[in-house]
Amino acid sequence: MLDVPTPHPAHTWRDFLIHIATICVGLLIAIGLEQTVEALHRRHESVDSSSRCPTKPGITCPSATSTPQLPRRPASGLALPSSPCGGR
Repeated sequence: MLDVPTPHPAHTWRDFLIHIATICVGLLIAIGLEQTVEALHRRHESVDSSSRCPTKPGITCPSATSTPQLPRRPASGLALPSSPCGGR
């Protein structure tokens, strides 16, 4: 069975700052690993999609030439109502 050590309280500012620094370093490592996996996944998808495109001259692959764009929303996430006056 796995024995989990009990945490001890930080009695000094030095102990507290070491604890916070350890947590921050752990988060930075986790975020870095996540971004690395995402980059490898995107690279794999781009290689996969380029292998499916035709290589004959004059034929373009629509997925390689344009990427679909989602409509932009305001920062609040709510759609703005259209003006009944035509933008006046």
